[in-house]
Amino acid sequence: MKNHNGNQQTTQRSNAQITTKGQFLDKKQLAALLGPSIFTIDSWVSQKREIPFVKMGKRVKFATEDVLEWIENNKQYPIP
Repeated sequence: MKNHNGNQQTTQRSNAQITTKGQFLDKKQLAALLGPSIFTIDSWVSQKREIPFVKMGKRVKFATEDVLEWIENNKQYPIP
């Protein structure tokens, strides 16, 4: 696509493509991505279960690559 100056204009990629290396999500972003409430995520973190996380001071972060791997490892398939 060209802009008003006739130069080539780059378009943004869709949100479906996620860069994972070194990217972190906070609890709000994780809740938006996966669907559970922040309360549920807090419960997972306090019980040190379910999803891997990293403590950065008092903040809890979730490595995007770990979240995607966790999703892949927790897929359930119906029995035919």
